[in-house]
Amino acid sequence: MSNAPSSTTRREFLAQVAVTGAVAVVVPGIPIAHAAPVVPRTAVTAPAPVISIHLDMPYLDVSGRGVPYLPPIGMRGGQSLAALSEAEFHSLPGM
Repeated sequence: MSNAPSSTTRREFLAQVAVTGAVAVVVPGIPIAHAAPVVPRTAVTAPAPVISIHLDMPYLDVSGRGVPYLPPIGMRGGQSLAALSEAEFHSLPGM
């Protein structure tokens, strides 16, 4: 007598799964044989592509499932310069 655990071959396992599945379909008292009815899906619109950030690089996620990148309010680089007139802008150092 061996202490090693008994192993099942793939062929035996698949045969056992097939028999169990057949019994589940034939015997009406088994709850798994009475699956919930399939509900048809309504019209699904295609998601819109979004710009996301991955590894600090922007990329276009065409699946539309990514989290869109929304820059924080007030953190846009040119936001403070947008209110300046053309003359004020050119009077800044380095411009």
